[in-house]
Amino acid sequence: FKLAGIRLMRRIVLALFNKINDQILLRSQTLCRIRNAHLDEKDKIFAQKIEKRLGITPVNLDLYKIACTHESFDEGLNFQRFEYFGDSILDVITKEHVIMGRPNSINLDHDNSLASKLGTNSFLIDLALKNDLDLRSLVKYDKAQYKDKIFGDALEALVGAIYLDRGYDAARQFVMQKIILPNIEKIERNLEIEENGRSYTPIITHSTSIRSRFRPRSKVFSKKKHSSVLSNRLESFM
Repeated sequence: FKLAGIRLMRRIVLALFNKINDQILLRSQTLCRIRNAHLDEKDKIFAQKIEKRLGITPVNLDLYKIACTHESFDEGLNFQRFEYFGDSILDVITKEHVIMGRPNSINLDHDNSLASKLGTNSFLIDLALKNDLDLRSLVKYDKAQYKDKIFGDALEALVGAIYLDRGYDAARQFVMQKIILPNIEKIERNLEIEENGRSYTPIITHSTSIRSRFRPRSKVFSKKKHSSVLSNRLESFM
């Protein structure tokens, strides 16, 4: 009966917590709408784009404006600091999910490599230019200095902006829904192919030079095969 009572109390506490959390979220969304109702037309369009592309209703729109401004457009107020900050947040969330979120995994080197792959420039650039995010219509930059890297950096900056605006939980939700969950299986498959390919790298290279001025070389991929190839080589010289 004591155990049943504890379980019941846990359910009640959890239900209350969820109810309070829902009320906080509802109030936050209401405040966002009230604040955004006083924006000028240009800012309203920008806020709508942020909400549509990122799934985030901004409270402080100025943070997202900075996160979408490259230094080629404004040397003074741009996303450089947000980018470095967002990179750290992204790294924490990714490793929290991949390394700490999979306690049954026995290959920590693999998990660490997987977490690193989810934060590479090439991956973030590809993601930032995809149709569901496509940051090209959000980011301000000098067209003469166009580089794909601008948008990968902007994505990191937006992670930082979300954290500053809505907190860790909102940043984590964005990273999980937009970055990690849709892509982790594909990246892990590619990583496994990569790792398996490395495991077949030639481990022995042998040179023979018996009764000949030539130096035939044999490259093999295992010790067993090496013995066979070397034996054949030696027999050809006897």
